[in-house]
Amino acid sequence: MMPINMLAQEDRFWYFGVNGVGIDFGSCEPQLVEGAIDGFEGALTVSDEEGNLLFYSNSDYIWNANHQIMQGGEVNGFAYDPFFNPGFLSTNTQLALAQNPTNPDLYYLFTVDAQNGGSNPCMYTTVDMSLDGGLGAVTEQVELPVDNVEERICTVPKEDGSGMWVITHEYLNDKFLAFEVTGAGVNTVPVVSEVGDVHEVYPNNLNARGEMRANLEGNRLALVQDQMGGLIELFDFDQNTGSVSNPIEVGVIDHGFGINFSPNSQVLYVSTWVNFDPVDNRLVQFDISSNDPVIIQNSEVELATSSIFESFGSIRNAPDENMYVARPNDFYSIIENPNTVGLGCSFIDNGIFVGTNEGSWGLNNLWEIEAQPLQTVELDLGEDITSCTPIEIGATVDDGENYSWNTSEETPFITVEESGVYSLTVDIGPCTDTDEIEVEIGLLSLDLGEDISACEGDEVVLEVPGENTDVEWGSGETENTLSVTSSGTYSVFITQGDCEAEDSIEVTFVESPSAVLGNDTTSCESVTLTLDLNEGETILWNTNESTASIEVSETGVYNATVSIGTCSATDEISIEILETPATPSTFIAEFCDDTTILLEKPTGWNHWLLLNDSLPESVDFSLGFYEVMLEDECTTAVWELQLNAIDCDCPVYFPNAFTPNLDGRNEVFSAVKACDEMEIVISIFNRWGEEIYTSESALTSGWTGNVNGGTYYAPAGIYSYRAVINNPYVDGDEVVYGHVTLIR
Repeated sequence: MMPINMLAQEDRFWYFGVNGVGIDFGSCEPQLVEGAIDGFEGALTVSDEEGNLLFYSNSDYIWNANHQIMQGGEVNGFAYDPFFNPGFLSTNTQLALAQNPTNPDLYYLFTVDAQNGGSNPCMYTTVDMSLDGGLGAVTEQVELPVDNVEERICTVPKEDGSGMWVITHEYLNDKFLAFEVTGAGVNTVPVVSEVGDVHEVYPNNLNARGEMRANLEGNRLALVQDQMGGLIELFDFDQNTGSVSNPIEVGVIDHGFGINFSPNSQVLYVSTWVNFDPVDNRLVQFDISSNDPVIIQNSEVELATSSIFESFGSIRNAPDENMYVARPNDFYSIIENPNTVGLGCSFIDNGIFVGTNEGSWGLNNLWEIEAQPLQTVELDLGEDITSCTPIEIGATVDDGENYSWNTSEETPFITVEESGVYSLTVDIGPCTDTDEIEVEIGLLSLDLGEDISACEGDEVVLEVPGENTDVEWGSGETENTLSVTSSGTYSVFITQGDCEAEDSIEVTFVESPSAVLGNDTTSCESVTLTLDLNEGETILWNTNESTASIEVSETGVYNATVSIGTCSATDEISIEILETPATPSTFIAEFCDDTTILLEKPTGWNHWLLLNDSLPESVDFSLGFYEVMLEDECTTAVWELQLNAIDCDCPVYFPNAFTPNLDGRNEVFSAVKACDEMEIVISIFNRWGEEIYTSESALTSGWTGNVNGGTYYAPAGIYSYRAVINNPYVDGDEVVYGHVTLIR
């Protein structure tokens, strides 16, 4: 019996989505193509082993390679209306295809009911590609003797190559159904395996949706149920007997939809399809290499989330070695490294543009084939070349079919006799690459440039331009650059192939000028300083002066640059100009003859002296006249001190009677014989102790008999008083009490 030859080219075309969008994987890069399919969910496309499109379906219709409804291609009995979108009749998550192993023209398209709704039977449709001039036609539709079948269905080749298994699952139980396809056709009696989770009833039969996939080896199955907390399960599959066994619970996920194995079968990917708040749609990954349920469940990695309804759909390995995730929008997502565990799998949200608003939740549900991408072209003409003689350029590329130069030559190598830019294009099937190289034909030239004058202490780097030459300096060095620090003539000899050239250059190091301004200096205000420099070709101070010397009279930092040719030297000096302190005026003071006065050295002066003797910072001076000498860094001055004695004994007297009767005599009661510097406040009280008068100063004013400064005058009588005396020459106030008689 002849085994099925499922090469990667049979998976070349994918048609899916709305408005006939599709992808062609037959080029070096996936290309967007147009078809006739119109559906939002399950899709399947098959090509022949050379990559020629045969037909595709959305489970309701079959379209041929001319993108027309195939003869008898109304799979579920709907009359085709070109003005109606037939794809929107499709509500199956998956459909499946099997090929007759002994008659490759015969294909069996398996379709199932929508959400176990009962409107469509589980059946297969036979397509014979030898009919209708090779466009194919439907020859029969056979309803399988089962009911209660879910939307999940997939295919697995038999291990001995004698046919295929088509596997689905019943609803409301734990039964897997495996239909065998051989050279004799479809065996309508399935192999039944009761294993794993019972798919219990869920609102609207949503959990009848969700994909089931087999791995590339065909020995494992994985499925997910579209419900809140939908269970994800792994199973072993026997490719000889069609039996399913050894369930492993991977975990639970809300409304799982798409599921698939990585190409190496070690990683499992799951997507969700939620159309209500507040559950986000997710794309997650599990490491299933351990086969340990606990380890697998703890390996979950979230690759993407979306709050947009129904964000993620079918998951499919593609011929370009990427994994694709269907999205109901302008782009499908891509996983670049699906065999990698964790975020290193490189999820790309907007992976490939599929058309504005033309994406859906479906991808090609053909039995997955190990990717065999077309060979890419890697052309490298090498680095640009300089040659003294004609030179051969070019490159050979493994499996290169066509070579095309911009000189119209069509060979891998050409001989170049003129300078220019040469480009070569190489084709391998649909893949193309172009590279170019610049070739300079002519005598090898070398120019080290003009002679160089540099300053002593500097370093000059001489350089031979270009990288494709052999270099030898006169001193024996062979590098492209040479560092020199002394005067002399330097020569170099270079070769490139059979070309050679030489050149020399004179390098002269000249003595650098000096600039010395000396140490930082302090100077007096009355002195003008002169700053001097050595002569040079140019001198520039930071004061914008350009003379060899300048005069400064202000505090600051002064710098100057002396230049001779390209060499220069700079120095700076800090100048502080001291201000002369003010000479204090003669100090005159009066104090009692038995006291002293404490004076401090005037501010700004460094020293003060009396009779050539240095005084401390503060001195107690007694009665007398002094001439104190003041000194600082820049000047001296004389400070005169005149310290006079005064009589500090100032007795105070108060009269015992007064007559405020306006006769001009003894009209006021006040203190007498007091010192002018005194302050005396007198308070008057009547016989009931009430204060009726207070003086501001008993020396300049007194009591005239009025009461509290008003127009009422006190009657004749005896009044008590209190006097508070402040004598500046005596510490503390003195309080005196007494009586005075007011006579009218």
